Amino acid sequence: MLRLLLSALLPIAASCGKKEVVEGGSPLPDLSFGKVRTKTIGCPSMQGVYAWPPVAGTWAGRGPTNKVPGEDGIPVPIYGGEMQIWVRENGGEVEIRSRSINRNPNYRTTLTREWSFRIFPKNEVSCKTNMLEFAARPGTNPEEYGSKTVMRSFKLARLEDGSLAVGVKNLSTGRRGSIFTWGDTSAGSIPAPDGAYWSWSKLTELGPGDTEPAPVDASADRPRR
Repeated sequence: MLRLLLSALLPIAASCGKKEVVEGGSPLPDLSFGKVRTKTIGCPSMQGVYAWPPVAGTWAGRGPTNKVPGEDGIPVPIYGGEMQIWVRENGGEVEIRSRSINRNPNYRTTLTREWSFRIFPKNEVSCKTNMLEFAARPGTNPEEYGSKTVMRSFKLARLEDGSLAVGVKNLSTGRRGSIFTWGDTSAGSIPAPDGAYWSWSKLTELGPGDTEPAPVDASADRPRR
């Protein structure tokens, strides 16, 4: 038993001081999304109006049952159902807006006209390999990732067909693991590797985004009683 315990501890001691990260998913858009637009200098424009829900990726269809899209409003608040996503660029600053789409003529809502939005200053945005990368911001639910802290960042990639690929990264730190595990029994506690988890979604382009898009509300022309 002592020999078994020592054999378990030796790799742990050898790895002390190393910052290990366990990756889940890919930092690049799924190849099935299509090719990413390229530009000789700088990044392709991400500006445009796009449709939610995605046509491909993590949140196309049902999505994970234990997660919600747009956690902590990153990159933008998502309320469920159909939405307009409006990306604007201004001198390196990026603004991302979202609002609901209403297809029901018998349902009235102000959410089709009121935008939720996040503004990312230019010092939080960088261009790397034809994608915009956004600085990480603290998340509010690290316990769901088994960690003390979680940081959220994301990338935008414009695809050749005009769609927008959105990749969100959750980096959880301060995780703990067991020194020894046998069946349902575990003993001791040691620092566990940080965990980086990527999820990608492909959004269809609805318009150029140079001006504010018209709201989509089937009840707009219905006379009020």
